Amino acid sequence: MATSPWSTTPRDWLGYAAADLRAAKSLLRASGPSPRHAGWLAEQAAEKALHAALLAANIEPPETHNLNLLRNALPGDWAIHERFPDLAELSAWFTADVYPGDWARVLDDGAADIVALGEEIAGCVRDELAQRGFEVQ
Repeated sequence: MATSPWSTTPRDWLGYAAADLRAAKSLLRASGPSPRHAGWLAEQAAEKALHAALLAANIEPPETHNLNLLRNALPGDWAIHERFPDLAELSAWFTADVYPGDWARVLDDGAADIVALGEEIAGCVRDELAQRGFEVQ
């Protein structure tokens, strides 16, 4: 019997987001792997944090990697709407890192800022979930 990928708790999704951020920071410190992989993990961390928020709001996350669409699926009273009105730059790191194409290449020197942005978004969601009474640790 197949189970829904959304059957886990918001805390579970936040744990995966935190793990992605730890891995992203590790890649930034390492020599060898391209920092673009760190940017991809930052996007994934933000995506997973948004999934946690959606589950907490009893909304099934849409099947997308577009962070703006995920954020916009949340009710308007969530702080992430005001704090992060445009997540397109971070969303771009998913496609640009995973697939070769004609779009602008992701520059490795921007990865540290993107990792910081992913961490801020995940932190915003974590704080909001805590304020709404969800276990986040």
